[in-house]
Amino acid sequence: LKLSTPNPRVLCLGDSLGINSIILASCGFNVDCIHFDQSFMSRCAELNLRDAMNSHGEELQLSILTTPSPPYDAVISLELIEHVPDPRGFLKYISENLKPGGLLFISECFDGIYDRWPTHLYLNEKFASTLPVLAAPFFKLEDVNTSPFGKPYLFSKNLTNLISEDSFSFFDDPIFLHSMMNAKAKIGF
Repeated sequence: LKLSTPNPRVLCLGDSLGINSIILASCGFNVDCIHFDQSFMSRCAELNLRDAMNSHGEELQLSILTTPSPPYDAVISLELIEHVPDPRGFLKYISENLKPGGLLFISECFDGIYDRWPTHLYLNEKFASTLPVLAAPFFKLEDVNTSPFGKPYLFSKNLTNLISEDSFSFFDDPIFLHSMMNAKAKIGF
């Protein structure tokens, strides 16, 4: 898949220490970076981003924002969705900020409920291994990394929302989800 825009606009959501944003901007992408909290990690990222902007001057198209400035050609969200209280709403938010056909690079760690990751939400564990289904109302699965699996997934934004959001109420049914996970069912993705 290729982005057809000569200077693609990329939104990096929750870019850990800001390294992905800096690398993409240094490759010529126009990058906006957003962190949603004031954690120690996000403050370190802001320092890294500001240092990169000061070091490279105007040649680096990199911005730190509090709200997005859509539309974007691509969104990158790595290991963030498991921290979000409403993953379905988060995917809709991403979709609203992407151009039709825009790309989403996303990875998750929904089943990473350990003491070493205290900000992963236990309520999101039910979404483990279901990201393609969770994203289906807004995105088409284009590709997935296989080693390690799902790090990241590549989606393109649907031209229309073909699937109603409420059709995924089975995510709220623990028996269905438990059965699906135990069987490791292949669901056509």
